[in-house]
Amino acid sequence: TMTARKRTGDAGQAKALEDRWRTADREVAQVPDLLEQVAKHPSDLELRFRIGMLLMKHYSRTMGEQYLQAVLQLDPAHAAARAALEAYY
Repeated sequence: TMTARKRTGDAGQAKALEDRWRTADREVAQVPDLLEQVAKHPSDLELRFRIGMLLMKHYSRTMGEQYLQAVLQLDPAHAAARAALEAYY
């Protein structure tokens, strides 16, 4: 754990882990707002793409994949969604 790393003298690694957790928390906290925006702007594929990427990165790869697949169903030429899914598979 981070506390154990701090006690054993690996404060640098503990700090890096803490920073990663804070970043993940901050990014995942964006998802509810993005979902509200999608409800208001259902044709905005970039919102769906952002949700998919955040979910894949921090929460659920399966849920993120579903969002990215939905983007491709609406726009088969969406290069970023295609690239993200290719990297996943």
